[in-house]
Formats: sequence, structure tokens, C-alpha cells
Amino acid sequence: MNDDVKSEHSQRADEVVEQWLRRRLNSARADLGVNWEEVAQRLEKLGIKTTAGSLMTKHSRASFKAVEYVQILIALGVSKIDLPLDLLMQTKLSSATTSNSGAA
Repeated sequence: MNDDVKSEHSQRADEVVEQWLRRRLNSARADLGVNWEEVAQRLEKLGIKTTAGSLMTKHSRASFKAVEYVQILIALGVSKIDLPLDLLMQTKLSSATTSNSGAA
């Protein structure tokens, strides 16, 4: 596997993880009935300064980094994240199939 394929696989895996974290964040906010202003206040208690507007913008553009999703989940009181690894395996298999099909 060359570096370009590894990089592409890593990028796809990151995307899968971020999509999953985004869904988990949406679920946690809905369960708690928490708006972005309250999320910003909870983050500030953890020493992370941000605004509701900044959070809303990043959320609507899906531009949070994985670490930011995790920080928000912690601020919301989520203590455990069960990341379905089968999603990553599907990404790996998809990536391998794509790279092998070009080699023929």
C-alpha cells in the first residue's frame, strides 16, 4: 500500500469517526434539551472559551475537529463513547477495493 492510499484511508477513517461523533453530539443535545448557548457555558466551565454562534457555525458546516466533538460530549456529561469499529473496517475495505481496482 503506497503513502497516497494510506493517506486516503486515514482521511476516510477520520471522516467516518467525525460523522459518528456528530450524530452522537446531536443525540446527546436532543436527549438533554441543550441549546448552543448552554453548550458554550458548559465548555467554559472546562476552560474552553467559545460562543454559541461559533459552535452553531461549526456545527452547520460540519467543521468541528474530532477533539472538539469529544470536548463537547464531555461538557454534556457523556462519559462513554462506543465507536462502532465495523464502520472503520468498511472504510478500510472500501479503500482497499478502490486501490486494487486501479492496479489491474
